[in-house]
Amino acid sequence: TQTESAQVCTVTTGIHNGTVNLRACPGAACGSVLDILTEGESLDILTAGLYVNVKTEDGLTGWLNSKYCKGK
Repeated sequence: TQTESAQVCTVTTGIHNGTVNLRACPGAACGSVLDILTEGESLDILTAGLYVNVKTEDGLTGWLNSKYCKGK
């Protein structure tokens, strides 16, 4: 049996009910916004870095700045 060892983070904007964009590629200049994530939302980290590649609870994958993705 394979155990799941995915790293998890929480969307942290520092603002009550704050939001951050989930983008199709790393970087604010990427342009294409796939979804809007809300404060406290849990994400699986696929690739770490300045911009993290994450997967939402709904299975959508995209990128956001690592400063908005705090480990649990």
